Amino acid sequence: MGKPANINRVQMPPITDAVPVVESKPEAVEVVEVQTPSVKLKLGTIEIPMGPLPGYIKRRVDAKHLSREQSEKLGSIASGLQFAGAKLKNGTKVHSESHAIRWVLENLK
Repeated sequence: MGKPANINRVQMPPITDAVPVVESKPEAVEVVEVQTPSVKLKLGTIEIPMGPLPGYIKRRVDAKHLSREQSEKLGSIASGLQFAGAKLKNGTKVHSESHAIRWVLENLK
């Protein structure tokens, strides 16, 4: 086997260089109510700053290290959605933490 061919790599500018910086204003987002046979969780209204979309949007998010509190809350949400029989918009039943995150994002009003 020979040496791998050298590939000319083009240095892409960061996304922030390609997108004008626009000051965003927080928007009120109503979070849905989740109800299971044993637990009812109602998340009120939270302020989330929404900005303009950049030219490229990642479709994968990695949460490398959650705190214990974050991990417990996410696990509790995923478990509650499973017991409630929650489904994603594509019909998939919620059965993991990543599905729980997707469900929450799909149900933000």
